[in-house]
Amino acid sequence: MLKRIFNLSSPVGIALTVAGVVLALSPEARRVTRQALVKGTSLLLGAMDSAKSATAGLAAGVSESTAKLSGMLEEVKDSAMETMREDEDLVRGAAIDSGISENRPEIH
Repeated sequence: MLKRIFNLSSPVGIALTVAGVVLALSPEARRVTRQALVKGTSLLLGAMDSAKSATAGLAAGVSESTAKLSGMLEEVKDSAMETMREDEDLVRGAAIDSGISENRPEIH
């Protein structure tokens, strides 16, 4: 693989060979290359941090929405239970008013 890349008959091979010779012989080229690599690494790490914080924010939003939905469902459940209790009280009250006793055995 490296033989094909560094092949001097290939334009890529010639460019890599020239770049290697220039970096080996020129301190200024090494300094500029090092600065470019450091800047590129910094930009890459910054992009990764941005992506991580964006996904964390998205996950927090989903968690918040789930919590709100759970709270709404709990309120609906409580309201339904309250309505059922009120209905049971009304039925008991109507049964008592009509003289029907819950403790009274049924006659067949």
